[in-house]
Amino acid sequence: MRKQEWPIILDEKIEEFKDAPFVWGVSDCLQFPGRVAEAMLNYNPYEKAQANLYQYDSEESALKMLSDHFSGKMGNVFGRIFKEINPKFSGRGDIAIVEVKGVEICGVIDSSGRNVACKSIDGILFVPVSKIKEAWRVE
Repeated sequence: MRKQEWPIILDEKIEEFKDAPFVWGVSDCLQFPGRVAEAMLNYNPYEKAQANLYQYDSEESALKMLSDHFSGKMGNVFGRIFKEINPKFSGRGDIAIVEVKGVEICGVIDSSGRNVACKSIDGILFVPVSKIKEAWRVE
């Protein structure tokens, strides 16, 4: 269940990660939505999925981790934790996968409900919710 002040936490975490350097396994597009969800909830979602057991420090090792433990899909990480929902019914604070320039990235729907905030090398990339391919209810 989300904390009562989750909308404030959502904005604060997006702002926090905006200037954080992109670091594989620490501050990347897979870690970012999980850290936001953890702050909004009363538990660490990656512990629930046992995803915290698998560490990576490069794009290659991230892809290997996904391949070895999650059938090669970022969505399978979130599917172990949250209920998958129709992207049309996703909303603020939910986790989503979008495609940008042929690459799937994940993020969290921002407080406006109009964009998915995704951690990128350049900070936070805001992608319109119309680009959502998969989504999970964060609760």
